[in-house]
Amino acid sequence: MGKYKLLVLTIAVLLAPLTKSFSTGNSINDVLHRLSVSKSQDNVKVILIDPGHGGKDVGCSGHKLLEKDIALEIALKIGTLLNERFPEIEVRFTRTTDIFIPLHERVSMANKEDVDLFISLHCNAIRNPQAHGIESYVMGMETSQENMDIAKRENEVILLEDLSSFDPYSDEGHIMIAMMQQNTLEKSIKLADFTQQSISGHTTFRDRGVKQAGFVVLRKVLVPSILVEAGFISNPEDAKKLKDHKEQNKIAHSIVSGIGKYVAYYAAP
Repeated sequence: MGKYKLLVLTIAVLLAPLTKSFSTGNSINDVLHRLSVSKSQDNVKVILIDPGHGGKDVGCSGHKLLEKDIALEIALKIGTLLNERFPEIEVRFTRTTDIFIPLHERVSMANKEDVDLFISLHCNAIRNPQAHGIESYVMGMETSQENMDIAKRENEVILLEDLSSFDPYSDEGHIMIAMMQQNTLEKSIKLADFTQQSISGHTTFRDRGVKQAGFVVLRKVLVPSILVEAGFISNPEDAKKLKDHKEQNKIAHSIVSGIGKYVAYYAAP
């Protein structure tokens, strides 16, 4: 028996008496099942698109733009393009209108057994108005003060949520999630890299590369996942582009192109 299977079996035996579910809405057995099949099922059949913020959570703002609106507009364009290019792939959304969806509900949607990819759309804003460009994030420890500040801003939405039934500190949940995320991190980085390559080649936005930060919406997602910060609302040039539907289409095309490269890379032989 390989070390990987032995580790899964050992932890499964140790945690078998535990019956409560953790905060993503998946039982331990569910996560063990996802972990056991994730290496053998690389074909993408379902993609969940997550337009960040919404409703009472406007996200960042600047130059007469609201992050929640831009994120939704680009997300819907991505969905349309995916349906056209990959009719065999089912496209779902966490929201399609201006409504508030708590972060833990978005995570729960992403962790449904048949979801294969999770892509969260946002816009950026920091105090420095010179900062500009598009960057893609995967889950990881913050590696710079700027990354930490961005993650803190995106995570502030949790203050608007009713967390009476949400336990982010379940011990068995953390163990299972750590195992699953380690298994999918490589794929998340590959998806982010493909996305940034496409953005660099098909838009006039600066390519800010792939980064890691502790976004709540990525922290407990068990499938390959990225968070795209599609330009800086705080930068006048980026904001001007984000208002333009042609530029939004270019961003959407770039992300879909990145997804296409990912699908081809991991397609079963």
